[in-house]
Amino acid sequence: MPTPPGREPTSATTRARVPRRRPEIRRAQIVTAARELIAERGLAATSVREIAVAAGVSTGTVTYHFAHVGQILQAVLRAEVPLFTEPIVGAARSAPDGRTELGAIVDGMLSPTEAASRHWSLWIDYWAAAVHDPELARWQDEIYRWWRAELERVVARGAADHSLTALGPVEEAAAVDELVALMDGVVVQHFPAGPARGPAQARAAVHAFVARRWGVHPTI
Repeated sequence: MPTPPGREPTSATTRARVPRRRPEIRRAQIVTAARELIAERGLAATSVREIAVAAGVSTGTVTYHFAHVGQILQAVLRAEVPLFTEPIVGAARSAPDGRTELGAIVDGMLSPTEAASRHWSLWIDYWAAAVHDPELARWQDEIYRWWRAELERVVARGAADHSLTALGPVEEAAAVDELVALMDGVVVQHFPAGPARGPAQARAAVHAFVARRWGVHPTI
């Protein structure tokens, strides 16, 4: 029977011609949708079904790419580091000295912006999930090694240009560890208070620590 004018045939052959999105595109859709949902609602309140609906895919497609929501969160954070952290660190490298570079990193990471609030909301969920998942914990350790190395590089630059007080190798490593821990701590304590109050207090605390440890005046 001929197809009536204006109507497309609906045979299996015709349906087979419809292009399917490549797996990496579907995966990216899922990660993008999950990023917004988890940042807004939190990991515990976000289901695979809700992520699938937001991504415009089936639940089966989500579970094909990710075994559980924790793995989705890991993919979200893997994308988040190049989107948020790396640009801040990269831009700070143009600072005239190590002290200014370190201050720019602190201010960027703890900025009173929606992007920073979303970033830290995702990380707080990730920290909690990694406690119970060795796979998530391994990747977290990998990121922290990179983060410490970046801060050590900045501190070494400051010592070389005399904008930061030079410390011995052991003391410097301990100071960087303390700086990393403090930044995480102020995020948990202050960022839930919102952009009007929390980030400013967080930055003040970190700048004060830098002043005590490396002998520079805090800049807020």
